[in-house]
Amino acid sequence: MTGAFVDANVPVYAFGREHPLRAPCRDILREFTRGPSACWSSAEVLQELLNIGVRRRAEDGISETIRNLASSLGNQLVPVDAEHILWCLSQDWPPGLQSRDRVHVAVMDRLGITQIISADRGFDDVRGINRLDPLHFDQWRSEVFDA
Repeated sequence: MTGAFVDANVPVYAFGREHPLRAPCRDILREFTRGPSACWSSAEVLQELLNIGVRRRAEDGISETIRNLASSLGNQLVPVDAEHILWCLSQDWPPGLQSRDRVHVAVMDRLGITQIISADRGFDDVRGINRLDPLHFDQWRSEVFDA
């Protein structure tokens, strides 16, 4: 399968405070809504966005982001189940990789996706995963969205 997994930090930066990643993440989401067939994500990403909204006491602000992402992805927003978690237990992970990120990799493995759109450098050390840095969107745009 081709395409890329969309990490939660893409919409977070796109709709968050002013930041150097804000503009490229907005460009990614804009391109994504034109052709979401290239992108996948999971219910864990939505849960991560909800968690951020609750933690920042900004649930109303994040709810539109969650709804838009879910609507744009449609069937390419996949559930997370016990098998994903159990798969995580059998892997050799780089030090410091967060549990949510491990779940993202589990979903990617099941989908056969090796690319993740993320600002999180923790994915750089995960064997078999190619992180697509939002700061370099112009360099990889056609690889994901024109494929």
